[in-house]
Amino acid sequence: MSTDDEERHHPLRDTMFTWMSFMLSVVSIPAFCFCYLTTSIGRFVLLRILKSKFPELEFIKSVSIRSAMDTPSNTGYIVVLLKVNGDFNVDLMRHTIQTDIVDKYDRTSGRLCFPHLRCCLTKKWMRYAWTKPSKNFSIDNHVIELVGKNTVTEDDIMQRVNEVITEGIPAELPQWQITVIPVDEGDTFYMLVRIHHLYASEDGIGLSELLLLKPDDLNWKQPGGGGGGGGGEDDDDDDRP
Repeated sequence: MSTDDEERHHPLRDTMFTWMSFMLSVVSIPAFCFCYLTTSIGRFVLLRILKSKFPELEFIKSVSIRSAMDTPSNTGYIVVLLKVNGDFNVDLMRHTIQTDIVDKYDRTSGRLCFPHLRCCLTKKWMRYAWTKPSKNFSIDNHVIELVGKNTVTEDDIMQRVNEVITEGIPAELPQWQITVIPVDEGDTFYMLVRIHHLYASEDGIGLSELLLLKPDDLNWKQPGGGGGGGGGEDDDDDDRP
């Protein structure tokens, strides 16, 4: 067959390939729909069984890729290391987080804005669930200051951070923690924030709330500490008649 004949057959071959791909896609639609329905029904039935078997737990309905990939040795945490210039008062910081975040209520519904910050996480049959709010919840277990022999220098801060992350958060505690790491030189400290990804996806809590990044919320620093903006109003220099 000549080259001209091959070139004339190319459009026909492309057309056949397009039609075959289209027909294969159409035939596959029922199979995809069947798989979707089977998976949805299976999840619904499994969730009903889990709720009846473990009525004391609040199972998470949605299943994300991150949740499906979680293992005891590879749990998904959001980790942030923040350097802050200035002195701090850890007791005032704990009080602020307790009152403005953990115990914060929605004015419209009257419910807690972040209801699961007091709850631990568990897994049953590969599904995450919240336990009931812990009666022994203490903010001291979630806002921790490393003092004394644990203070570090700027040179070995990352080594200390890796040690804290490796230790992990005890399983019997709600899976979020803020570790304050003072630095020997100068008025500087680091904040290491660790929070399970489900607190962000289910409760909608952001790092801005947990870090108190709003100007009005930065009240856990010592008065006169570096980085704290003045709260007074600027004087008006305009001459008034």
